[in-house]
Amino acid sequence: MLVAVILGFGLIALIDVVPLMRRKKWRAVAAFSTAFAIALTLAVLKMLNVQMPSVMYAWRDLIQWLGLAYPA
Repeated sequence: MLVAVILGFGLIALIDVVPLMRRKKWRAVAAFSTAFAIALTLAVLKMLNVQMPSVMYAWRDLIQWLGLAYPA
């Protein structure tokens, strides 16, 4: 299954990056590559059953730290 995820991401990269490179849209290539690397890393970690913290917990902690949350 991990191979299918990596091949799927490779196909997406091939379809999306090649036209950007032909048009010499280097900023778009850099932005796509950054988002793509993060998504690929998270997908591979998920496939390997690595425990990842929820983003919602980080938002909750930030809101509480800013003092914007109601007391429980």
